[in-house]
Amino acid sequence: MNRLDINCIRDAAIKLKETDPKMAFELCAIALKYRPKGKYIRQLYDELRLSLGIKKFVIIGNCQSGVIEKILKEKSDRFKVDLVIRAHKYKSHDPKVYDVMEDADYIITQNISEKIHGIGTNTISDKFPGKVVKILNLFFTGYHPDWCYIPRVKGVRCQSPIGDYHNRTVLDSYINGDDEEETIRKYRDYEYNSKKYIGVAEDSLIELKNRERHVDVKMTDIIEKDFLKGKCRFYTFNHPYSDLLEIQVNRILELLGLSFKSVDLKDGALDGTIMRVNPCVSSFKNETHIIYNGEVVDIKEFVKKSFELYEQNHFHIEAYKARFT
Repeated sequence: MNRLDINCIRDAAIKLKETDPKMAFELCAIALKYRPKGKYIRQLYDELRLSLGIKKFVIIGNCQSGVIEKILKEKSDRFKVDLVIRAHKYKSHDPKVYDVMEDADYIITQNISEKIHGIGTNTISDKFPGKVVKILNLFFTGYHPDWCYIPRVKGVRCQSPIGDYHNRTVLDSYINGDDEEETIRKYRDYEYNSKKYIGVAEDSLIELKNRERHVDVKMTDIIEKDFLKGKCRFYTFNHPYSDLLEIQVNRILELLGLSFKSVDLKDGALDGTIMRVNPCVSSFKNETHIIYNGEVVDIKEFVKKSFELYEQNHFHIEAYKARFT
């Protein structure tokens, strides 16, 4: 954008300052993007921001961060999300993100390892004291104890017929030399699953509670209560329903003392894969199926294709055995 265009945007903001301050603020934000050191634009921007009660956020986390952004913006038209950093895709640190964080009122972040250069939670907390709110990565294996990732080999993750997720019963049956029919029997059998995955839900809750000691916004109470009631709020062990993330957002805003409205969420943001609830979950009465990209997955086809894939990926199977068996 050239100098004249920026000046036009600035002048439009000045004209709209009294009649449409929200639009004037948005125009100032655009102008600042292209002229970050513009003294007059900054002065007008800050004045409008204060008068409108605008609160600006940066969000750092995994795939859940995008849903949090959407929910947060629906909670109030005063909430602006200037930056969402998906840590698992953050390959090269850009120091310019610190300028955005400096301008933000709050930085909402899951606990990010210092191995991810530039955005580790300790680094961000030291650079921006008083702005950082640490939240949980909502991860619970209680409903889906028989699902996992296979460890990467040379940076490559082995794919199943439904992407990254693999079923441990199917994997173990392949390793044990079971045929497809026996594998399906185990997959569906209550006794087998109850014995094999006993204690997984309890261990997952303990892990969540331990991780909660290092965050500002608690969530394990909701997850545990729902689990005991048989109310599933997870599509997969790491993809929660939007209504669970809304509870987390509400708690963030309550902690910050910010007023907000209830929203009518249309769920489905993270539902590309929906795992079946394991038969060992006695509190869950309804039989479910694997759903992938909106289609019910035929378990016979899933097992057959999984076995074929494992035949071609022996190094990944060895990596799985080293971790899980």
